[in-house]
Amino acid sequence: MKPRRFFTMLFGSTVMLILACTAFGFENIDPDDEDAQYAWAENVGWLNLEPSQGPGVTVADLAVTGYIWAENIGWINLSPASYGGVANDGSGNLSGYAWGENVGWINFNPTYGGVTIDPEGTIDGWAWGENIGWIRLQYSMNLSIEKTGVDDISLSWDSSPGANYSVRYSDDPYSGSMTWNVLQSGIPSGGTSTTWVDVNAPTTGERYYEVEDEGSGVMSYDRVGVVWESVGQGRNLVSTPLIPDDTSLDTVIDGQLTGSAFNKFFSDNIEAWDNATSNYLRAWHDTSNWLDWDTGGAPQFGWYPDAGYWINILVFNPAQDISFVGRVADTQRLMGISVGRNLSGTSYPMAVSLDDSELIDSGFTGNVVNFWSDNVEWWNRGTLNYDRVWYDTGVGQWKNWDGTPTAEDFSPFEGFWVNVLMFNPPFTWAYPRPYSQPAGYRGYRVKTFWRP
Repeated sequence: MKPRRFFTMLFGSTVMLILACTAFGFENIDPDDEDAQYAWAENVGWLNLEPSQGPGVTVADLAVTGYIWAENIGWINLSPASYGGVANDGSGNLSGYAWGENVGWINFNPTYGGVTIDPEGTIDGWAWGENIGWIRLQYSMNLSIEKTGVDDISLSWDSSPGANYSVRYSDDPYSGSMTWNVLQSGIPSGGTSTTWVDVNAPTTGERYYEVEDEGSGVMSYDRVGVVWESVGQGRNLVSTPLIPDDTSLDTVIDGQLTGSAFNKFFSDNIEAWDNATSNYLRAWHDTSNWLDWDTGGAPQFGWYPDAGYWINILVFNPAQDISFVGRVADTQRLMGISVGRNLSGTSYPMAVSLDDSELIDSGFTGNVVNFWSDNVEWWNRGTLNYDRVWYDTGVGQWKNWDGTPTAEDFSPFEGFWVNVLMFNPPFTWAYPRPYSQPAGYRGYRVKTFWRP
């Protein structure tokens, strides 16, 4: 269920003031064009932060400005000239007051409430208007996943006291032909948060989960999953196809590789590329924790989405099947690509072709000669060499380095290098989501381009 995009023309000086404000900046709400622009006030209905007419809302490092349109109460000004205004502390914690000409002041940091912006741009929390009550910036069941045993997967979600829930699963997160099966129904609410454990999760392949409120029919906003992959002896260039809640190596990898309690040279290790120094950072496992290769302290890196890593399995240690758990990405991924070598990864559990990757539209520089084009490299474990592709602007085609058409793509679990030549510009790669949003009513949320 979605609020209708509705705008009623108002007359008089108020509208002239609002429309004039468009000159001060552009709104930056709903970055993925998925209607992530609506909030709900219990006594006045829907609020639209990206109305079809008028300035909308702009989130910046120090303030939130612009106007919210509410069909039943008119405009809400986030930056009134004489008094008030909504502030941002730069970390995504909002405070201050907005003004609704028909409803008065609205507090963005009230007692028992407050509004925040998370690292992915989701605006969450509660604002309070003394004349209209609570305004909720998000209503959805946030679902998280944790591996608690070899075949035990723990799911936790926001819940309502007294409700009952069903957990469903599939081996395909978003394919149009997927079938979702009920794994467990009638799960009683644990209060404001509920946890349920899949004690027979697969130890090969993949499985994805979603949760449904059996009473309201609201689905969990996120889908989460577990993916198993094999890594062999030698060097493996990999990435995570899911978004982990905790990016520490002790959580993501834990003891899934062979460690050594006595000597780091007998432990498998992980390497991450440091763009600032153009050197590798390395970590090893002492059978209890992951440690920095040089200092023996905490590792200098975590296991981040959109990044590539080397998993190095020593010749006298066994190959491993390792699992990754996390959230299925529901938005495009924005990756900063610097001049030089960028060790990257795909955070989608589905393959994306080079043509559909938006690399060229994002700023990747091609040429009619391969040596003058930026390029992408994948590690070939069979040949122990890189497979390299470039973009031929003469014919508008991705090619292997030898000039033949390429079949390479960005596949789940693979890491790769995006190499920008020193005379070509850096860019931000807007890597598009390769699937549509899941069906079913999944609540509402507000998102912004701005990130803390």
